Amino acid sequence: MAWEIEERYFERREIKAALDFARAGGIAVHRNFDNYAGTRSPRGMRMDRPFLHVIGLRPRLEQWGRGHGLRPEWIQPEKRRGVAHYDVFGEFAQRLIDRLQRREEVRRHFALFLARFESPLYGQLAQGIVADPTILDLAGRAPRGQPPANLLFGAVHYLLLKGLGHPLAAYYPSVNTSVLRGEPYPAFREFCAEHEGRILDLLATRRVQTNDVARSAVLLPGFSVVAARAERPLALVEIGASAGLNLLFDRYSYDYGNGNVCGDPESKVRIECSVRSELVPPLEMPRVAWRLGIDLKPVDIRDTDQALWLRALVWPDQPWRSELLLAAIRLAQANRSEIIQGDALEVLPRAAAIAPVDAALCIFSSYTVYQFSPEQQDRLAAVLEGIAATRDLYRLSFEWHPGEESYLELASFEGGRREDLRLASAHDHGRWLKWLDPARVLPGP
Repeated sequence: MAWEIEERYFERREIKAALDFARAGGIAVHRNFDNYAGTRSPRGMRMDRPFLHVIGLRPRLEQWGRGHGLRPEWIQPEKRRGVAHYDVFGEFAQRLIDRLQRREEVRRHFALFLARFESPLYGQLAQGIVADPTILDLAGRAPRGQPPANLLFGAVHYLLLKGLGHPLAAYYPSVNTSVLRGEPYPAFREFCAEHEGRILDLLATRRVQTNDVARSAVLLPGFSVVAARAERPLALVEIGASAGLNLLFDRYSYDYGNGNVCGDPESKVRIECSVRSELVPPLEMPRVAWRLGIDLKPVDIRDTDQALWLRALVWPDQPWRSELLLAAIRLAQANRSEIIQGDALEVLPRAAAIAPVDAALCIFSSYTVYQFSPEQQDRLAAVLEGIAATRDLYRLSFEWHPGEESYLELASFEGGRREDLRLASAHDHGRWLKWLDPARVLPGP
């Protein structure tokens, strides 16, 4: 269901698609040639780049124009194509391009919830959002580099967990034991309209820092490979540590099925992860000599509000993840890791300099670096190479690859040589893994 006139941006070469879209009732914003730049419009206005045609059926175009302060008499005639258009240019045109391009970015991110993630509630909501320009634009206010769908869903969930009364709460299992069945999107849209100011504040001040503890089950075999290669205990540095829960992976209990268990059998944090391959990953628990986290905005789990934000980032219809998170928070409150606030690209060299020289330096991340811009990723690679020039280094990453599976990968810098290994593919939230490296497996009985 569309909630208002649908707009879409088209590049110059897409004129046929733009006309078809306009004839079907949409508003096609089509990039025209800029050879009018510097001339005067029929209204006497100077036409500066960029130059656009806003195309539509006349009644729809008049309606769109009223919403944007454009007069009906400025509409250019239909001619032979059956659609009319406005000529727009300059700052107005650039703002229009920016808004629609950002909307498409956000739409694609919400579409992932339909295709990839395993939350029935968020799937229903995402289905409504992808057709709703108002909510897409709201989510688009998220800072660049932050996943807009996760941030908007987290903000709404957080407000409901805080006790904000609204009919939407009836659809959230995390705040209502008797869940209402049916279509939740109208209530979601109404909630966003009523609490837009609070949501915008959260979008501006909070970050997606999902400290998914079950990802430790994917990281553990990677740490085991590093310890075996280096034959030394680990000195861990986590990029994007959030609350530092994955830094405490050696304090948890793991069950990989078929009797493959490891970790602390007395731990209250019990993680189950099925192995979907004939190869069984190495599960020897390495010794950790030192650990440090880096985050732009560390989460202090002693602060109940910050801990609540972590919980809000967990899908509301996946209670097992919330229970695991709360157990890990309680453990971490008694076993806190040091987390430095700052940009990892600037802090990493200092962190490497203070890491014990008799331990294997392992810099790791999980679902963090995919949020980096290409320029930031290039800078990270340069920083790692700089550190590797001074000591052996192991870079372990469990990151999302758009259009692919999530992979556990290891770059080893030993004695001035680099080796890249793809160790495993895995579920986004650590529910299963598929071991890919036949050279490094669990020893037989």
